[in-house]
Amino acid sequence: MRLTALLLPTAMLVGLSSCLFSSDDPDPPSFQSISVPDNFSWSLSQKQFVNIDFSDLGLELENKRVNVRDENGSLVAAQIIHSDLSSFYLELPIGTGTLYLDIPSQNLVKIYPKNQSGDFTFGQLADTSFDPYFGNKPSISEMDSDLDGVVDSEDDAPTNPELAISYKIPYKGYKVVAMEDLWPEQGDFDFNDLVLRFNQKHHFNSENQLYKGNYELILDAVGGINRHGLGFQFVRDESTADKIMYKSLPSNIVSDVTGGETVKMHDALYTAGVYVTEDLHFIQSEFYNNNGEGPTHTPDTTRFEVSFSPSSTIPTNMCTMIYLFDRWDRGKEVHLPFFPPTSAANDAYFGTEADASIPLEDIWYKSSENHPWGIEMIIGDEDFKHTKEGVNIILAFPEFREWGRSGGDSNTDWYEKSKENNLFQD
Repeated sequence: MRLTALLLPTAMLVGLSSCLFSSDDPDPPSFQSISVPDNFSWSLSQKQFVNIDFSDLGLELENKRVNVRDENGSLVAAQIIHSDLSSFYLELPIGTGTLYLDIPSQNLVKIYPKNQSGDFTFGQLADTSFDPYFGNKPSISEMDSDLDGVVDSEDDAPTNPELAISYKIPYKGYKVVAMEDLWPEQGDFDFNDLVLRFNQKHHFNSENQLYKGNYELILDAVGGINRHGLGFQFVRDESTADKIMYKSLPSNIVSDVTGGETVKMHDALYTAGVYVTEDLHFIQSEFYNNNGEGPTHTPDTTRFEVSFSPSSTIPTNMCTMIYLFDRWDRGKEVHLPFFPPTSAANDAYFGTEADASIPLEDIWYKSSENHPWGIEMIIGDEDFKHTKEGVNIILAFPEFREWGRSGGDSNTDWYEKSKENNLFQD
């Protein structure tokens, strides 16, 4: 079995800290002092494509299940095998170590972490038993109750012919997004105008087509003074080793949305995503900022389910990201770096104030210094403590600056090394 993997520029490797400063420095460095590589995504995560070739195994694997698991046996992703090649797009917490391929009807194959050459090596197929992390090889039932071609023992919904595979993204914890909301103007770089955690559980049929998704959003902070709505955007990741690039998906991929009082399929101007709310305060049980200045409250959670159109073609490399839009000016959207605007965005804002987007090169929502209006983190089960109002993030997290300067290659645990007096305390 041959395995190849492309580690995207958003993947971060653990490094060493250096050049730290004291938050008591009378002239601390500003965010503008951070010089970063052009292709830096401001994402603390591991995102990668993994292609698996089963052709040299000499096994009959049609309609068999293959799982990707972490070193503790937790499910990361899964597919039903229909050819000699399976492809996975993985969004992993930073620091994820060894991954494994688990073919329940066969034995275990290890996938080793990135080596010094930048390639992934692949392990040998065990002859007799699973790795001890997973116990003994299970017996496989041949019954297929829902007649979808997948036996019950490998089917996550054995009585539902529309569902065969389900898994969470990220597989543990949440994506954390922290944003500034003044785009195209620069903000104060405290990244607490919006702090939100979200995860998703995607459900696929026996042909590996995305059938529906369950989404959970936790609204940790709304520190901005402007009123903003919140949207969900579905895009495909076309990044290469040399360039980060996200592309919008075709319209009408969503067929229905249920749950959440304010959530609906889309607004009239954008049909390839979900309209979560026209005002962030509408998804709060009571008004709060959670920024050390305004009201404090336990973060509220919003849940909803999205049904995807069975006639649409949704690529393996689809990923989901949130974005903000001005409640009173729908065309003024705020996205993370490199994520494209929706069809509802007003192009007249690009290239004004501090924005230096280059639409023809698929470079979006970055300043001329390559600074962002939002950052993304996938940090597993660990909590992220955001800054107080008006506190530059590099004063709260001294190693953040070196993380940025390295293009994400070093100081990837910057969020663990904070100045507590500069953080919001709930």
